[in-house]
Amino acid sequence: LRKAQNLDYTVKTGFTGIQANGETQGETTVSMIEQVDLSGIQLEDQLMDFEESTSFLIGNEFFKFFLVTIDWEGKVVYLDQQKDFKKDTLSSYELVFAPNYSSNKIQFYNEWIDHPLEEGVSIEAEVLSINGMDVSHFTRQELCTFWREERKRILTDEVEIEISEDGKRKTILLTRKQLLPR
Repeated sequence: LRKAQNLDYTVKTGFTGIQANGETQGETTVSMIEQVDLSGIQLEDQLMDFEESTSFLIGNEFFKFFLVTIDWEGKVVYLDQQKDFKKDTLSSYELVFAPNYSSNKIQFYNEWIDHPLEEGVSIEAEVLSINGMDVSHFTRQELCTFWREERKRILTDEVEIEISEDGKRKTILLTRKQLLPR
């Protein structure tokens, strides 16, 4: 994939998923695909993820554009397109973070190779606060409420995150950047 000429892509490393034997780590290549034909469904300028150890499934983001009807006896899936596909873009901070509902914490999951954080930070660093809001002692309900209600307000173009790494506290500034298309 990376050897293909004229293919716009970026790479993130870190957490790639959860399987029966636990979390998987690795690289995910995210590419902007100019045209795709899925059995007559024409898509343009869509982001696609490519991983070495992944199943080849179409995700929920694809199906949200359709009314899906399953004929179990006939073993057929019917897709009735309800919305037009929009051209994708990919914007992200240097480190990808999201809730971990098992630990009730916000954690880092990935880092972008072509949008690195100037000061090296491990994705294992503990997130203590986001833009001055303490996120280190949530119950599961508080974490759910925080992520649902506060996420859009705090996730602006720049986010200040206080972390603990190797027993030391420090503050990092993450900046959102458009990675694809370039």
